Amino acid sequence: MLERLRIQNFQSHHKLDIQLDPAVTTLIGPSDVGKSAVLRAFRWLATNRPRGDAFIRDGADRVSVKARVDGQNVTRRRGPAGNEYIVDGASLKAFGTDVPEQVGNLLNMGETNWQSQHDAPFWFSLTPGEVAKRLNRIVDLGLIDDVMARLAARLRKTRTEVEVSEDRFTKAKREKASLVFVPALARDLGALERQQADVAAKGARAASAGELVAGAVELRERLRRATGAARAADKVLRKGAKARAVVERAAGLSVVVADVRDQTEAKVSGYNKLREAEVSLEKELDGRCPLCGGEWKGETDV
Repeated sequence: MLERLRIQNFQSHHKLDIQLDPAVTTLIGPSDVGKSAVLRAFRWLATNRPRGDAFIRDGADRVSVKARVDGQNVTRRRGPAGNEYIVDGASLKAFGTDVPEQVGNLLNMGETNWQSQHDAPFWFSLTPGEVAKRLNRIVDLGLIDDVMARLAARLRKTRTEVEVSEDRFTKAKREKASLVFVPALARDLGALERQQADVAAKGARAASAGELVAGAVELRERLRRATGAARAADKVLRKGAKARAVVERAAGLSVVVADVRDQTEAKVSGYNKLREAEVSLEKELDGRCPLCGGEWKGETDV
């Protein structure tokens, strides 16, 4: 809804601010006071017509028309600073001979919406075909037909989808009825999974125990080997002790043998000396006894 119109430097108007009625606004006044200029200014804003700058007020170098529509502000401005539309503070430029899309969507007006004071009575002088064309441009009957056709196609598609969905739903209900055993099966499966988990846990514990047993067996074997080694070492020690005793006895015997040898050698030496003395004595006595003077046979008792 058009709420307000503000015009500056458009034809005869220097500054004009009009509050528009929500229902109908009528401009009343003498000739040549600018009633038509108000419509031209709004048309320039809504359709970017007329072209050029002949409508700029004499003595001014810029023109602007601002309208408030459905709570939004749209401004058409032209002058040395530029040629632009402004919608709620956003500047729109480079729009050519048409209006920017934002402005067209906001105002939604075309040539059919305008009736000048010198035009023939609105549509009454037109042929029925021309009136139909203009009505079609306003309400766009072709678009309505296209929309209706699309809606009909969508409706047919939707009905088909509904039928397919109902068929699927019926099949699903039958399948659900055939799968009534599934909850019990799910419970049994859950119990089986728990049993499997329990078996797996026990298997893990058994594997751990097996490892412990294997370790114990290995330790026992090591102990057996260590015990055998200890026994062998004990035997070696005992034999070593016996050998040491034998060595000690041998050393003692060696001393005795040396002593006996020394004694034997001393006796042999004494015997030899005695024998030498005997031979010497025999030579001196010349076979005679030194006591009786008789013949001496040379036997000496040692």
